[in-house]
Amino acid sequence: MQMSDSQRIPASKEKVWAALNDPAILKQCIPGCEALDMSAPTEMTATVVFRVGPVKATFGGKVTLSDLDPPNSYRISGEGSGGVAGFAKGGATVKLSADGPDATILFRRNCPRLRFGYAGRKTNREKRDGRAGQF
Repeated sequence: MQMSDSQRIPASKEKVWAALNDPAILKQCIPGCEALDMSAPTEMTATVVFRVGPVKATFGGKVTLSDLDPPNSYRISGEGSGGVAGFAKGGATVKLSADGPDATILFRRNCPRLRFGYAGRKTNREKRDGRAGQF
């Protein structure tokens, strides 16, 4: 499943690119993210809390930036494990396009994959789609 979206951001392309590479700002963009720390120039470790109904799980994992084309685009990928709660894996392709000197159009395509529960049952589609859309 893929989801696409775009948003106009009232900032220059260079400022938006810098923000997208700042762990403190990325942390705010990842739903449920409690910690995001740089471990290498293109890798971060993350702690994310995910809740489906009465089940709440903490996932530990990594976030990787790849296919970098500064300041135009990159791919952000994440994967983590919540132990018996299951795993989460997903990513997004992010592209920036200048819309004048002080505005940027951000295009993204998300590809989430979540499994929750020791039996490997998939989360319901609404929950998965909602989380990906929040990024």
